[in-house]
Amino acid sequence: MLDPILFDRNRMLAALDSLDRKLEAQGQPHQELIVVGGSYLALVELRESTRDVDVVTRLTSATRRAVREVASEQSLPPRWMNDDAATFVPAGLTAAHCARVFDGSALTVLAPSADWIFIMKLYAARAVDGPDMIRLWPRTGFESTEAAVARYWAGYPHAPADEYLDAYVADIAARAK
Repeated sequence: MLDPILFDRNRMLAALDSLDRKLEAQGQPHQELIVVGGSYLALVELRESTRDVDVVTRLTSATRRAVREVASEQSLPPRWMNDDAATFVPAGLTAAHCARVFDGSALTVLAPSADWIFIMKLYAARAVDGPDMIRLWPRTGFESTEAAVARYWAGYPHAPADEYLDAYVADIAARAK
């Protein structure tokens, strides 16, 4: 089995630059994408790398085609950028909550604050998310662990009840110190 392609900050920015140039050459309307997950952590250098670039903005068919073309040219996986995380976007997250992390002629990539990424990681609750949340906690603006839990419930009001959530977030905050 081949080693996966990993994206550190520089490799991700280079791939985004190639995508921007491809979209511009194709005369596509300007795209604005919101990056999340491990991609966010790699871009802000809280994690060394990630396997793909996750966005919560739905990709247009033209953007998907351009992603595949960049993949072919750079020997990247065909879905090096994907919008699989779009189904997990918390209620209320909009571009207004984001900062620009890449600004090209045909492509702007935005990143939400650490607060939004933290609650998305909390909702996903995969093994990799625990260490990521510990790294994220110092960058969040939560006044308390209770505030983080309140934001979680506001973002995911449909999530099943979890009697351990408060204790879990308190443990993450304690481990982040």
